[in-house]
Amino acid sequence: MSSRRCRSVPPVKIEGPFGDLRLHHADRPAVVLTGGIGITPFRSILLETIRAGGLAYPVVVLYANRRPQDAAFLDELRTLAERDANLRFVPTMSGLDASDAREGERGRIDVSMLGRHLAGVTNAIYYLTGPPGMVQDFGRCSSTVASMRMTSAARNSPDIEDYGMRLDYRHELPEASRAMSQLERVVEASTLDPKMRELIKLRASQINGCAYCVDMHTKDAQAMGEDAQRLHLVAVWREAPVFSPRERAALAWTEALTLLPETGAPDDVYAEVAREFGAEEQVALTLAIIAINGWNRLAVGFRQPVGEYVSHLHPVPA
Repeated sequence: MSSRRCRSVPPVKIEGPFGDLRLHHADRPAVVLTGGIGITPFRSILLETIRAGGLAYPVVVLYANRRPQDAAFLDELRTLAERDANLRFVPTMSGLDASDAREGERGRIDVSMLGRHLAGVTNAIYYLTGPPGMVQDFGRCSSTVASMRMTSAARNSPDIEDYGMRLDYRHELPEASRAMSQLERVVEASTLDPKMRELIKLRASQINGCAYCVDMHTKDAQAMGEDAQRLHLVAVWREAPVFSPRERAALAWTEALTLLPETGAPDDVYAEVAREFGAEEQVALTLAIIAINGWNRLAVGFRQPVGEYVSHLHPVPA
């Protein structure tokens, strides 16, 4: 066996961890949607809280993995749920079929699954962890369920108009929503600036009259650190000096494709897009516009309830 001497390197200083790794203090239920190793911080939080005297309010944890052997802390979390009546632990495995006798759910976390396990859970605070694509899907599902809860309460009040969904499209054809989300992930992997993508989504949603998506993408852009003044001016971007030439080209292309029967995607608009974006970026930009127009039509057509969306995004480095 041969050995090598390690090269001397300067000392490394490690700070942290920083932040408050605890659940909220408000007297509201918590819903934790997580997958894979994303369960780790919540396992620690739950363990310490239960050891210190127990949970003060209901906590529902839905934990997604492909197979039981992929799920970290599975037995420990089941034991914690047995020890504290306020903790409901729901593991779900996408790699097992319904014939498998083991306890838990089957498939991905979706609106239908949340509806089954969040019956009676109102005014909850949601915690989402996992890979970015999974968290994005969690965010859409949890927002839909929260809106449905709000709408259900509204039906019992004579003073509130019923804005219930015509049809829960995610439940009826979940493969379609997953395909749409996969298209979004292709765009997210491109070199398009994340904040600019939100401006595109916001402008298309304004044109299409999609209140749900305007609310969502305004909140997402704010969470990413977008300036409020720029968001207010998206609808009149041509007259506003706060947008870069690249953003102006993207917004013009968004309008041209969203209003395609009227515009025909004119040559002068495309010329500006070609000047500001490379070939791959042009495709990604166009796919981003296609995706948001699709989401707009689903949300408007099926009357997605508005107002309860909570962004899961974080500030984007300048």
